[in-house]
Amino acid sequence: MAKIIHDEFNCIDRIALTDDPVSDFSVVMQGIQLDCRLNQKVKNDYLIVTPNGAVDRTKVELPAFARWNWHGIFNSNILAISDPTLHFDQNIPIGWFAGTKYQNVAAFVADVVVKVASLLDIPPNKIVFWGSSAGGFASISLASEIDGACFVSANGQTDILNYYAGHIEHFRRVFDPNFSAESLASKYPEKWSAITALQNSYDAMKSTHGVIVQNIVDAKHYNEHYIPFCNHFHLPIEGGSVEKLNLHSLLFSHEKGHGPEPAEIAKQVVEEYLPKLLGENK
Repeated sequence: MAKIIHDEFNCIDRIALTDDPVSDFSVVMQGIQLDCRLNQKVKNDYLIVTPNGAVDRTKVELPAFARWNWHGIFNSNILAISDPTLHFDQNIPIGWFAGTKYQNVAAFVADVVVKVASLLDIPPNKIVFWGSSAGGFASISLASEIDGACFVSANGQTDILNYYAGHIEHFRRVFDPNFSAESLASKYPEKWSAITALQNSYDAMKSTHGVIVQNIVDAKHYNEHYIPFCNHFHLPIEGGSVEKLNLHSLLFSHEKGHGPEPAEIAKQVVEEYLPKLLGENK
């Protein structure tokens, strides 16, 4: 692939898009750096935004872009975003787009996404956040920031406290090293729990639609993240819908366990669930 031109903006209102099929840009404001890759190879009337998951910092340099080349599956514009939280520490592998006690990364990212969508003539209710694992958590929390936005979370965490202790501790030290993870999760629940973030959006009368996708072979995420999410929102654990919320659960079984959903599952979501989320079913 030809070298991708990179632009940098120090104000959201100054973001400008190129006509290139694939372009990179960063938005740097108030100590937060959001790196983006926009793929316009396939244009449609919706925008799929793909937050990254875990990054092996010994092997991968930032930015980390996930699913940026999935235009053949998504059949749409794609905005891949790299977690600004990872810029706060050179070793942290996962930040869940949760930022710190001082930096509201989710709100900042949401503002950038809405701006990019507007430049593509795409309204907020045609924005879909799509990610897996930590990117699945981020997809829920970021969609919850934007009235009308949607999410697809595949094998995603829904509560940071239910993840692995080492990752929790590393994130805690970045978020606020002076308090325990439990106390921080209690004080900043919308940053530590995607369930709380989504519930807050409903309490604020926002329209947030989504589908949570889970591999049943991934026992940890099935038991500790998927089931609590389903129970909280009264979603059928075996797969189903809460129609009044336009919220859906989908199970599949694949031997690889945890990780991104297989291509055939992604295609199923595009064909069967995106029309529901985007209000295209008649």
